[in-house]
Amino acid sequence: MKKVLLILICVLCYHVAQAQINATTKVTETELNNLRNEFQELFKQKDYQNAVEKGAKLGELLVEEQKNKEAAPIFYQMDQLVYESEKKTGKTNFRLRFLIANQRLRMYTREGKSESSKTQYNLMQYCMSYLKNDNSLMDDMLLSEAEYYYTFGQTAKSLESYKELLQRCLSGNKEESRESCYKDMLAYADRKNMAPLTKSVQTLYTAWQDSINMVKAARELESLKQQHVVLQQDLQEKEQTISTNKAVTIGLWTVIIALAAIAGILLLLLFKSIYQARKLKNSLKIANESNAQKSHFISNINTQITPTLEVMENAVGNPGFTDIIQKSIVALKGRIANMQTYISLEESREEAYPINNLDVKLLCETVMQKASANFNPGVESVTTVPRVTVKTNTEALEHILTYLLARAASNTEAGRISLEFKKRNARTGQFIITDTGTIIESEIQEELFKPFMETDPLAKEDGWGLPICQLMAYKLNGTLKIDTEYKKGIRFILDLCS
Repeated sequence: MKKVLLILICVLCYHVAQAQINATTKVTETELNNLRNEFQELFKQKDYQNAVEKGAKLGELLVEEQKNKEAAPIFYQMDQLVYESEKKTGKTNFRLRFLIANQRLRMYTREGKSESSKTQYNLMQYCMSYLKNDNSLMDDMLLSEAEYYYTFGQTAKSLESYKELLQRCLSGNKEESRESCYKDMLAYADRKNMAPLTKSVQTLYTAWQDSINMVKAARELESLKQQHVVLQQDLQEKEQTISTNKAVTIGLWTVIIALAAIAGILLLLLFKSIYQARKLKNSLKIANESNAQKSHFISNINTQITPTLEVMENAVGNPGFTDIIQKSIVALKGRIANMQTYISLEESREEAYPINNLDVKLLCETVMQKASANFNPGVESVTTVPRVTVKTNTEALEHILTYLLARAASNTEAGRISLEFKKRNARTGQFIITDTGTIIESEIQEELFKPFMETDPLAKEDGWGLPICQLMAYKLNGTLKIDTEYKKGIRFILDLCS
């Protein structure tokens, strides 16, 4: 069984080597032409040795490229050179004839010509009988012989050639090279899906590793034994020294422990003081920030509420007193309600809304239908929304869209107001509300989303709508902004990420 596995490994090694040779001998047409020109130049110069070696290399590449018709004339020219060389010297040049026969054998083998292959193989054996000391030619002989036998069904002889070639290869290899060979064989077997061969090679590889590990372990054990002897001697010497210094060491450790305890207590007191100081500093900072926020909030509330109160004060004794007071009270209630809404949203900024599946087209059409009832005559409403479903909070999204459409209605005397939705990707979408009303200056656009703006005391737009909508968009995992590049009216863009 082991012999069969060894033969299989030999075959595999040969095919892996052949694959590597094929990968490295892949040449371009330009390189072939250059090599062909070099051969022809040497042929003209009658440089027999170099010309035949160059021709052998050229013929090998042509056969690899399956250009046998181009290789045949090259072999014929090589025959002429060898014939002329032998005629001059009066001796048979077995080495050059071996090179030619070797390349012809490979060509005929790949063409499947058994008789021609056998003739060239016999010629190679004849030449090799005079060239036994040439190891490089012996390797070529074994490779060609193995391929010849394997191609024409003589599997047993082919395996013998592979086995002899492998033994020659392993005779000079080190452990690192053998490990690389095992890994190459495993990779080849995996690529070819040869499960039995993979299992067999893995078993051999594991056994080989175990043997290597056993050798290493034995060496390490011997080294450890030697170290143990040395350490035992050192320990005996140190035991004598330790016994004499034991009393001194105990005294020193007692002093060290006492000092360490004192240092530990001091460090704890220091850390406690630092912690209390930082805590006090942080508390002072929070208190200052809280006072500053309260002062800012009170100041801004005065900015919002005082004008309305002044209007109510000035209305006393004037005709229409009751109507002005009523309007002022309504405006004041609205501002306070918006302030409370904004503060509540600000406090829960990082708390996301609960979400549900929403039919975007249905919601947009419903919102536009309600809003268009308040459009000025001549204002066209346009809704461009595909039939899609998104995950979001319906109430918050409806509030934002309703407010933006109402704002567009109050801003547009003529033209159109449109509501669009675009799906950017699987998780993001974009609502676009556009009107053709009055253009807002870029300086004012930057202030629209800031709370506590100064506004007309009795105005319908008290400056809280957009800041509230922006906070709601944030809690929806989105953003609300003005398209500053749009110059034909006002365009708000609401980006949402589900």
